[in-house]
Amino acid sequence: MKLSTKWYFIKLRAYAIVEIESGMNQLSSIQKVQLGRSNKVSRWVIDGLKACVEATFPMTDQEAAELDWDYPTTAYRLFRIREKKLLPMKYKQPPVFIVDEIEEAFKEHLAGIRSEEEAFRGADIKMKITKFEW
Repeated sequence: MKLSTKWYFIKLRAYAIVEIESGMNQLSSIQKVQLGRSNKVSRWVIDGLKACVEATFPMTDQEAAELDWDYPTTAYRLFRIREKKLLPMKYKQPPVFIVDEIEEAFKEHLAGIRSEEEAFRGADIKMKITKFEW
């Protein structure tokens, strides 16, 4: 995945995305964010951030540091979204739509990833890849 992204091997990248997505449920939310960031796959970043917000346990200091390493304030923004999610329950406010909040809080960051991701759309990324042939 890393080399197909770096060298713009579009079909190989598409295949790698399909393969990685088949095992995404085995990754932590932090790993999804990191993998999405490093490989320019915005939906992985959003899925990972959403899982962080929806977690039923607090984020550890180590996890926050991993999220913030190259992108300062990620953990802070996630904590704010979690807080907004809790407010409607306490104050009878309209529900918070987590993905919308993530899109707003990380709009510049996601726009950067999406712009790089767009470069890989030269080939039909939505194609069904069942078997990769060399």
